[in-house]
Amino acid sequence: MKHRFSRLSFAYGLICLAVLGIMVYCTTFLPSYTQLDNPAHRNVAEHYITQAKAETGSPNMVTAVLADYRGLDTLIETSVIFTAGVVTYALIAIRRRKNYIWGGDEDHEIDD
Repeated sequence: MKHRFSRLSFAYGLICLAVLGIMVYCTTFLPSYTQLDNPAHRNVAEHYITQAKAETGSPNMVTAVLADYRGLDTLIETSVIFTAGVVTYALIAIRRRKNYIWGGDEDHEIDD
């Protein structure tokens, strides 16, 4: 069975390419990582380096940043990655079950 692309799928592809182009264009306005006057280098990093041990009590600065300063963010990122893994596993399991029951990917009609 050959797959045929409709005009609608072609339009979706053009929309995706347009959004991708806009995103790439917008990255030109971001500050460079190597600029020392970048706001991320001026404010937050200096505070973490100088105040991490006093504010958190952790002797390890990486642990202080991940567990205390960005604890909620790290928890949410971990839950998103876990959810993506569970959904991926479920989709693979459904596809394997479908192939096992029907014997392949062909379209089958169910007789009532």
